[in-house]
Amino acid sequence: MAHRIIELELNSNETIQLNLDEITNPPSNGMDGEGVMMLLQEAKPQAWWKWSAIATEFARKGLKQEAEEIAKEAVTVLQPAQAASAHSLLALLRLDSARHAPKMLLSDARADQLPPQPTKGALVDQATEFVNAGQAAIVTDPEVSESVNTLFYLTKGIYQMARFSWVGAEKDFDIVLAKHSSNVIALMGKARILYARKQYREALKGFQECLTLNPKMLPDPRIGIGLCYWQLEHRERALAAWKRAEQVHPDSWYPGLLIGIHMMNISKDPKVPGQQRQDAFLDGVNRLTQAWRESGLNNASAATAMSDVFLLKGQLNKALKAAERTIQHADTLSVAVNGRLRAARVAHTEGNYDAALVHYRTAAEEPSHPLLADIGLAQMHVHIDELSAAIHDLDKLVQRNAGIEASAFLASLRALPRRALSATDAATEQAKAREIFDKVLRMVENGAGAGTGGVASDRDMYIEIARLWQKDNTDKATKALTQAVKLAGTPDARLINNVAVMRHMEGDLVAAKNGYEEAAMVGGGDSEDVVTTVLYNLGRLHEDLGDTTMAGEVFDKLLARHPEYVDATLRKAQLYMGAGRTSEAAALVKQASHTHSKDLNVRAFVSYFALSSDPVPVQDARAFVYTTLNLDRADVHALCVAAWINYHMAREGRTMPEPDKKKRYKNAIDLYKQALLNDPTCAVAAQGLAIMIAEDVTGSATTTGQPQEEARQREANLRDALGVFTRVRESLVDGSVYCNMGHCYFLRDEYDRALECYETASRRFYNGTNVSTLIHLTRTLYAKANRDQSFATMRQALSYAQRASHLAPTDKSIVYNIAMIEQKAAEMMFALPADKRTLLDLESAVQHAEHAQKLFGSLYMDPSPTTPYNRDVADQRRKYGDSMLRKAPEQLSNQKAYEAQINARRDAAKLKRLEETERVLEAERVAREAREREAERLRVDRQKAREEVEKWNVELAIKAESSDEERERKARRKREGEGGEKKKRKKIKREDDEGAAVFSDEELDDGTKDDKPKKPRVKKRVVQDAEDMDDDAANRKKKKVKSKATISDSDDE
Repeated sequence: MAHRIIELELNSNETIQLNLDEITNPPSNGMDGEGVMMLLQEAKPQAWWKWSAIATEFARKGLKQEAEEIAKEAVTVLQPAQAASAHSLLALLRLDSARHAPKMLLSDARADQLPPQPTKGALVDQATEFVNAGQAAIVTDPEVSESVNTLFYLTKGIYQMARFSWVGAEKDFDIVLAKHSSNVIALMGKARILYARKQYREALKGFQECLTLNPKMLPDPRIGIGLCYWQLEHRERALAAWKRAEQVHPDSWYPGLLIGIHMMNISKDPKVPGQQRQDAFLDGVNRLTQAWRESGLNNASAATAMSDVFLLKGQLNKALKAAERTIQHADTLSVAVNGRLRAARVAHTEGNYDAALVHYRTAAEEPSHPLLADIGLAQMHVHIDELSAAIHDLDKLVQRNAGIEASAFLASLRALPRRALSATDAATEQAKAREIFDKVLRMVENGAGAGTGGVASDRDMYIEIARLWQKDNTDKATKALTQAVKLAGTPDARLINNVAVMRHMEGDLVAAKNGYEEAAMVGGGDSEDVVTTVLYNLGRLHEDLGDTTMAGEVFDKLLARHPEYVDATLRKAQLYMGAGRTSEAAALVKQASHTHSKDLNVRAFVSYFALSSDPVPVQDARAFVYTTLNLDRADVHALCVAAWINYHMAREGRTMPEPDKKKRYKNAIDLYKQALLNDPTCAVAAQGLAIMIAEDVTGSATTTGQPQEEARQREANLRDALGVFTRVRESLVDGSVYCNMGHCYFLRDEYDRALECYETASRRFYNGTNVSTLIHLTRTLYAKANRDQSFATMRQALSYAQRASHLAPTDKSIVYNIAMIEQKAAEMMFALPADKRTLLDLESAVQHAEHAQKLFGSLYMDPSPTTPYNRDVADQRRKYGDSMLRKAPEQLSNQKAYEAQINARRDAAKLKRLEETERVLEAERVAREAREREAERLRVDRQKAREEVEKWNVELAIKAESSDEERERKARRKREGEGGEKKKRKKIKREDDEGAAVFSDEELDDGTKDDKPKKPRVKKRVVQDAEDMDDDAANRKKKKVKSKATISDSDDE
């Protein structure tokens, strides 16, 4: 081809032709750099473009050293204005070398140790010298040719892009485009700048324009078009662009690299079918491998992709080498960070945590690092036991809504017990963990974390969620464990048992039993521990079902297999206690305490057994529990028991000096506070403190001489105690909480709310069989009845007292209370005026008072040495009852007389109302009959009017028919009339031509006839009922009315 041959004129005036195609690598036929240089030196001064063409050809063939020597010689030979082209070529050579040079050299590289060589930055700096020299040459010589000028500014724009100076590069390309608007190199450069600025739509238009101007140019615009489509989420269009680039330029490895990355992404997509994913993986690996080789093993993007491939294949050394090659050759921070992550993953997999930590930390220091950098760094912190640092890293991720993985990781770390945390901080951390796990579950419901290996399929996460919620929300714990069972694949006896335990705690005993039985069947071939646990849970289930016999058999079977199983021993003792077999229970408790003397759970049960005895061995129990505290000062159960013992001793020690009482109360308060310090969620300790606040055991509300201030302080104490009880109720499901709330409401005279609390405790927790709760209900109703002076409420109080006496027939204090209620009911009824009571209630009250007299008499004569009441008071009450009952006949007589008088008045008023009702009914009947007669008369009149109207209509129809015949005869006569008459009519009509025709043809016709009066024309009309017609309208003459074409909405119209 002609343009591939350059003619050189030697100093001897001889012309030789230099064929650029003969320049080869390696050189042949004497066409090496030295030979060509000698020809150029012997030739006369040549045009600048010849020097550039020859040097460019050497560079294109890979002979960069020779190309650089020719370009440097051109700088010395050419004029300054033309030498700018040589400076441009030298700069481009340096930039081309920079493209293949490493960005940095890792001093601690383990697999990819590069030899010493200039870095990318150093080569770009060398190019700076040539660009500056070219700039100086162009500025000093105003006669620079347009081609040289264009070449220089294109070179400078490329140089600015190498330095990531987008503004400067854009200005240089604009200078070129101002004179050459279709310069594809400048257009390509501007499109790349727009892409770097993330203006993908504008960049797409730029690349498309380049493709239109030169469909076969290199670099291929289709690569940029595909990248823009990819960023715009048009993946299929992007793939089509890259495949077309691959077809047009089969020797280019860039399309293969991008298509390979796309295929690897498809292979990781869980939504894609399995075979398609496998095919995509194989295709992606082949393409990436080929691109990696063809790139010269120095392209950072290809190295990143190959590092992933090697990791998937388990070739860790090759993966590390590719990752370190990425780090050293990366042009951008994002690519370098990806290289760091791959290197960290390799080190992490190898167990080289120090190296992994360095790579993760370096990656995380970059401003726009990916999520994996922080997660990997957090993993390294966890490995070296720096949990606080890991939580800090993950907290920042979660605040940025980084993803479900970071949230799940953070929640797991916050739920993990840590030695450095106090009990309060640990509770706070667990609360935060529950909150984050709730967020994770919501994300899973929305589809996040799906697929194999995703968070949604992490069985251990659901187990951890269940563990966090098992004490506070059994429903959530059950749901989490159920999901874990589903994810387990094969049945897991431990998980099934745990689900059954949650059902057991929820009160669904049937489902719990089925779960335990299934766990026992599944775990039959597992370890003995699983079967033992399931058997114990079955025994507890039978206890809750009330089948103590079956529960005892299960525990016996369990103890026969494992006599050392202390939990089963204690439950067996509990069964004995429930059956009243105290001695056998004591033997088992003693055995357990001897064999497990330092077991805190065993010691807690021993304390419970001691405090459940009758009478309570307070001193022995106190000594035992303080021994437990010597073993472990942080044992919450022992602290609460010790606090209760001190409170009980102070409250029940009637002979105890007041200073000793206050000391005991103070000890109790301190112990409860210590329990709450160790476990902020301990509801028992909180309730104990609230009780002492309500009772004002410290005397803080007592103010001498200031009763109002004392009442205000007591009210404040009760309010504070109620606040504590309300919070305790949310965590401690026990009737005692409701009873204590009822006490507070009772002291505040809020009897209705107190009754509500007591009834809830009695019905929900004690099935109406707890004597103390029934007594509280009796006391509250008694106080309410006295305040409201309500006999019905007093009878309710008596009913509850009688139920309590039935449950505890030997309790004389209840009998005394019944007698008091019955006597007080009679006293209240006697004091009420006659209009506030009834004879039946009064008679019932008298009967109750008579019964109370018998009770007071028996209580006074009780032979017991000690009684829970004062005998003298009982005798006084009996005497008072006698005096009160002496008034009963008079009270009954007065009530009978009053009610007789009231009944007489009521009967008279009733008779009067009956007479008035009859009178009103009679008047209504008369009026109704009159209306019916008038209606009948009107009906007859209307019927007559209708008949007359119908008769009239028939007559009018007959007249109308005869009138139509008359008009037909007239029309016929007109047609048969003489011509003179027509002319006469026309003449008459013309005489009035000045205005509109006054007469119609018919009227003129009538004027020519005889003067005989014309028979009026009868028209059909609608005839209304005679009753509805207006008299004036009926007599009004017919008028011809001409209506408007439109109807106005004016009121006048």
